[in-house]
Amino acid sequence: MIQKLIPSLLVLFLGVAAGADAATLSQGRTARVKNSINPARNLAVLRFVKDPNIDPLTNPLLCPDEAPWVRIKATGDYDTGKIDLPCSFWKSTPTAYTYKDSAASRAGVKLVKYRMGLLQVQFKGVHFEPPPLPLAPDPSLEVHFGIGDDDPLCGLFPAFKKNTSTIAVANRGTIACLPEPTPTPAPTGTAEPTPTPAAEPTPSPDGQLCPPGMTCATYSIIPGSGALLPADDGESTWLRVFDFTGANAFANATDGDFGTAEIVLARGIAGADGRAELGLTGRVHIGAKLPDLAQQLGSIGTLCLQLDPDSTNTGWIDCDGGTRSDADLVVDSHGAGVAGQPVLAIGFHADATAAAGEAVVRVRLRLAVAGSNDADCSLLDYSGAPEITSALVSGVATSTV
Repeated sequence: MIQKLIPSLLVLFLGVAAGADAATLSQGRTARVKNSINPARNLAVLRFVKDPNIDPLTNPLLCPDEAPWVRIKATGDYDTGKIDLPCSFWKSTPTAYTYKDSAASRAGVKLVKYRMGLLQVQFKGVHFEPPPLPLAPDPSLEVHFGIGDDDPLCGLFPAFKKNTSTIAVANRGTIACLPEPTPTPAPTGTAEPTPTPAAEPTPSPDGQLCPPGMTCATYSIIPGSGALLPADDGESTWLRVFDFTGANAFANATDGDFGTAEIVLARGIAGADGRAELGLTGRVHIGAKLPDLAQQLGSIGTLCLQLDPDSTNTGWIDCDGGTRSDADLVVDSHGAGVAGQPVLAIGFHADATAAAGEAVVRVRLRLAVAGSNDADCSLLDYSGAPEITSALVSGVATSTV
């Protein structure tokens, strides 16, 4: 089952400050670039996680006075230049400022997430022209992000664990970006009239289908460890599995990198008891590669989960505090025989010290494994996988076999 998938379901993001000096991003978590023979499959995923220098500077929704932008530079002369991110594609969620463009019409930028400690940028599709691969002779990749004319955030990935003609994957950790070269002044000549650029249509931003009378919010999945026995820090995401060896040798089924998957939750109006209905708005697919050690031993693959709303059970969120949530999933293995069906027990109890935001989201999930890394979990066939009644909880989740 999923532990700590969403550590808090009611987080109000209000931090906004004025401009800041340039800052080096040192906590680069992911830099993955694909250069496909099919341009529709071109991809770049760039993430900085728990970086102390990421502090939201200016609300992107205030543009176009100070329009947000992103830029990528790589070994050689590759440089996307500043790619403007139109205001109409930005929205504020309870956890982050998010830019979404399903058509990836601006040089392939499909998604940007920006909040305290986190910067995530995704390029995808035919509008994205990735750098020539492999990156050579000294592979490096820079990520710049700014709002307005300044350049407040920049990190350089200096080392790569994979660098082929079709894919480049960087090691974790980033350093300061290289200084910009000083341009050589051009000779003065006769000025030529500047042609008027053709107007570009601006597509509508992505919208979320929210049930009538409900309030919806989008949540990203916090990455976790790829170790076989990670410490449960109460924040990271990891897919806990039963250690059938009895030797306490492993408990984690993935590398903890769940990419750009998102979960959209719908909340109703709180009743007299302070609790409101809470649930998924639709089907969600999430996945991550097998753990680090398995990858090092040559076992590749993506472990995928398909989550659907549980229409027969209603989840809830405590809006005024005073309630704790917990969940217990029990499976009788019947020894060497066929295991029984998992039994889920959801409980809640009064606790005056409990803050607002304790929640339970009821789901039905199926599991599948793809034979390749970074597989698209939405394309797998889950029909042969058993359906498990489960839940996402902000309290204590326990599984027993």
